[in-house]
Amino acid sequence: MLKTLIESPDYPDITWGLRLAEANISRSGKILSFPLFCVFLMRRILRELDFPA
Repeated sequence: MLKTLIESPDYPDITWGLRLAEANISRSGKILSFPLFCVFLMRRILRELDFPA
């Protein structure tokens, strides 16, 4: 569903997605999965990863 939203021509300003999950940090195309237990670090990590690249 998030992938569909990113690819939709109806929302050209949405170019990538962030998924909060019980998983490790990972990237699949334009979707970044981020672990729930690290939400407090999200801003810093997004800057360091320079996402989206």
